[in-house]
Amino acid sequence: MAELPTLSLGPATTRAERTSALHLIASSIAQQRQTVNFRILTHPYFLAPVVLLLSVVAKLNYRASVPGSLATVLILLAGVGIAVMSATQRYTSGYLDEAERIGCEDGLTRYLEAPGTDVVVAKWGGKVIGAVVVRGEDVWAWTVQLRYRGKGLGRDLLEKAVDRVRQRGGEEAVKRVKFAEDHANSYRISNAPEVFNKPFDWNEARARRVLEEVVAGKKEE
Repeated sequence: MAELPTLSLGPATTRAERTSALHLIASSIAQQRQTVNFRILTHPYFLAPVVLLLSVVAKLNYRASVPGSLATVLILLAGVGIAVMSATQRYTSGYLDEAERIGCEDGLTRYLEAPGTDVVVAKWGGKVIGAVVVRGEDVWAWTVQLRYRGKGLGRDLLEKAVDRVRQRGGEEAVKRVKFAEDHANSYRISNAPEVFNKPFDWNEARARRVLEEVVAGKKEE
């Protein structure tokens, strides 16, 4: 019987591990685009005018007495739907640009190999599935691969990172640990309605709360 892969947490000791961690961080930024797209497309502020537009298109072009008019209406509605989706994708394309900017080769040197930067990774069978990046006492990035979330691994990573801060600077340094204002997932679409960024605000508030608990030495209930 084959042995199960082992889970390990510790500092990234090779450039390959740091590269995998950076790609994971960049992927988490790209995933934010999917979140905001869903938020936009399902919000009443957006749905109401779209439904109105579709109904107008249908009303102006459908004639029961005209052969083929139903097919014409369906084609037009599909075209409107594609145009709406395309416009939404363009509106949120900044997340992909940000992911590419951070995930490029220069990003490895700039973000994960800069002096004073500590990268802690979680590996499952040798594959990097989670990472936390700390600059001094500021947490710049914290992410876990999507399929492994919700299992406490993210908190374990933070605890390991805080322990390493403690080893370098003691308890006083630990007390100063916080999320950086310009953390990796801080990008937002400029001038976007606040309601579309709510999921990110909730996630950020939760992340700060977990970090505060880790810094205070509280264990997960």
